[in-house]
Amino acid sequence: MRVLIVGSGYVGLCMGVVFAKSHDVTLVDIDQAKVDMINRAESPIYEKDIDTLLSAGISKGSLVAKNTDAEFQPHDVVLIAVGTPSSDDGSVNLDYLKSAVDWIFSREAQICNSDFCVICIKSTVLPGTTTEIVQKQIDARNLGSRIASVFNPEFLREGNAIYDSINPDRIVIGSDNQRATQLIQSLYESTIESDTVFVEMSKESSELCKYVSNCFLATKISFANEIANIAERIPNADIDEVMHAVGLDGRISPKFFGSGAGYGGSCFPKDTIGLISFAENILKTDSRIIRAANEVNKTRPDRLVDLLLECVPNIKGKKVAILGLAFKPDTDDTRYSPSYRIIDLLQSQHAEVWIHDPMMKKILENEDPPKNVTIAYTIEECLTDTDACILVTDWSDYKNAGLASLVAPMRTKIFIDGRRLFVKDEYTQNINYRTIGVLTKCSSIDN
Repeated sequence: MRVLIVGSGYVGLCMGVVFAKSHDVTLVDIDQAKVDMINRAESPIYEKDIDTLLSAGISKGSLVAKNTDAEFQPHDVVLIAVGTPSSDDGSVNLDYLKSAVDWIFSREAQICNSDFCVICIKSTVLPGTTTEIVQKQIDARNLGSRIASVFNPEFLREGNAIYDSINPDRIVIGSDNQRATQLIQSLYESTIESDTVFVEMSKESSELCKYVSNCFLATKISFANEIANIAERIPNADIDEVMHAVGLDGRISPKFFGSGAGYGGSCFPKDTIGLISFAENILKTDSRIIRAANEVNKTRPDRLVDLLLECVPNIKGKKVAILGLAFKPDTDDTRYSPSYRIIDLLQSQHAEVWIHDPMMKKILENEDPPKNVTIAYTIEECLTDTDACILVTDWSDYKNAGLASLVAPMRTKIFIDGRRLFVKDEYTQNINYRTIGVLTKCSSIDN
């Protein structure tokens, strides 16, 4: 079938290259530079396996990118995958979505198949949005006999988005039109490579489902981090041992119990804030658990800096290295990365901040570097003659290097492990190793 995807950002591009294995896909974006990159088979984002699928789709002719002024053939499915960022007050900003929908209906006669077409929102939106923004336009134009609206949430993990697209846990389809539901199911059935369950529900339930999934996972992370704070005050207690045993309970599951610097990225921070705002300001009901999860997460970068200050109370003029700017490994996404808060805290104490990330060159293609920091393009350059190091992102590059190798060029071997990457390693007495979730103290060391 012919598929039009409006928005070639993270979700749109990842889904586009996967769908292009079995369908004819057109990606639409207002950014001409991004359009040109995609047509050259160059991915604007870093994601495992995306380059291979992008090249295959472009070479085969099943994938093409266009700007909004181009000519289009009729499509069976129109997917909307534009950003829905947080406004300053925490509410969900729908400006990009509304512009995309207005553009679709302004070109509806050309874009949509005259027999039947589904307009499907994949962007994360609050309950009622699909009906309010898409279905109302369908009804107002008397197009209900040949156009249907659907909400189909994505559950992609950054760093594993291609795998998740091909091997989804479930496909949720929010629809009140059986023909539309079947069309969306057919879209996926020819692409996915593993058994999955298709879950049909109302648009409103599916819209809420996306928020609830992300908020629950965020809550598990924050819960584990609160328990880590407790474990740090108990001799011989270890957060990994505790949460491993807890996770073996079939009712609980061990996933998303990792303790560390907290969650970031494009989904969890935005979606927790968005649901809190919706619940409290629109529905006038409490959201105490989600709010608590969000508040706990805000404190995680502070805890890593506190561990450093317990070792070096005065870091004015000290050279402090940060390992990791992306919010998680295997992505170049820095949105809501804990590193930014850590940088601010260190600079407020007048430390000299250096930072390294394996994806730094890719990151700096899309954004400016943090202010008043020194960018290092090798691990050794970042750590040479440093007074302390804070590991924020658990890249395999750091794990493979090993703790002894990382601290070797440091002037003062104070290593704050924000992801418990080396908690099981043996290390010598001349390394001051601190991490979360276990009782550790800085010792007097000879440098």
